[in-house]
Amino acid sequence: CRNPNLQNVPRESSIRKLYVPAKDGYVFVQVDYSQAELRNLSFLAKDQYFRNIFNRGDRDLFDELTPVLYPAARRNQLSSAQWKELRIRIKAYVYGLSYGRTEFSIADEYNIPVSEARAGMRAFFEVIPEIVAFRDKVCQHVLNGNYLETPFGRRRRFGLITDQNKKEIMNEALAFLPQSTSSDMCLRATTWARKELRGTAFIRNIVHDSILAECA
Repeated sequence: CRNPNLQNVPRESSIRKLYVPAKDGYVFVQVDYSQAELRNLSFLAKDQYFRNIFNRGDRDLFDELTPVLYPAARRNQLSSAQWKELRIRIKAYVYGLSYGRTEFSIADEYNIPVSEARAGMRAFFEVIPEIVAFRDKVCQHVLNGNYLETPFGRRRRFGLITDQNKKEIMNEALAFLPQSTSSDMCLRATTWARKELRGTAFIRNIVHDSILAECA
């Protein structure tokens, strides 16, 4: 399907509202795994920093990372808009873990000096050494000509690696394990949920780590 692809429907309400339930009296309900890829990356890398935060359940990951990457930032001295802007930048570092995002792209997107983005990256990596080591291990594993395999047994093989495609392949390699594991978790959940929902709801789509159902 194209224009838009159902796996990547724009967030604008004018577009979302084009999709309507097939049955009268039904509504769409979308559920997803909270920060699935990051949780899987933390598990796969045997990371402690994120794991401790996730296991508590009452701690905000991005609020806790803000003083790590921006030590001079004081929430009581910033407006809500300024604090929100910092959180958005923090998310760029965090979610960029899964596809090798660099300080240069972060600096370019948020119009900040490369030195600031590099300092943030360095401070971030210092608190997640297991993930940094895991990323290096994944890249070296692929460069040695090996395939990657998820806990579900899904494998990803890579072709000839050249100077021209090396960066792209490394990004794909870093993304594969957490993304594929999250996707397979969602597929497994879908097969279970479909039986439970029979007669009351219909699963209409799966989008990465979320399930979209049409419910009475």
